[in-house]
Amino acid sequence: MLPCPQCHRQTKVIDSRESGDRLRRRRVCELGHRFTTYERIEEDYIMIKQVIIMRTDLNMRKGKMIAQGAHASMKVFFDRVEYLDDRPMMSVTGQMREWMEGIFTKICLQVSSEAELLEIKAKAESMSLPVALIEDCGLTEFKGVKTITCLAIGPDDSEKIDEVTGHLKLL
Repeated sequence: MLPCPQCHRQTKVIDSRESGDRLRRRRVCELGHRFTTYERIEEDYIMIKQVIIMRTDLNMRKGKMIAQGAHASMKVFFDRVEYLDDRPMMSVTGQMREWMEGIFTKICLQVSSEAELLEIKAKAESMSLPVALIEDCGLTEFKGVKTITCLAIGPDDSEKIDEVTGHLKLL
């Protein structure tokens, strides 16, 4: 762990972004001092991320979109839970574990239709990427009609996910 340059206490990463061959990390220490570090990305470095793909044709409220995205992000993991003697056990990939122990990089993207969302889901599944599709039950929006709202892909290797989602616009 990198110590704070002001007080030399432990720090944690609060934001991380790629910029060319560098990785910018925003850090904060136990006392709240903030600073930025820049790290060179080695050629064999593979970023692990999760993408949340939201349907924009539904015109959901922002709060609804956030809730649906949170459901999708968590469902990827909940779908892997099995019970052994009433004890939950979860099997995760190496990339999922690395993501859970890291900074939870998420990217939010958009599609304009259910058909486009389902097409992306099928492509991700064909590449053995972890996916979770969310179908809202329609209690607060959509007039009681069950509606597919979003999809999570990953966590997995950024480059692998980009093969499926690299053409999509940010939300």
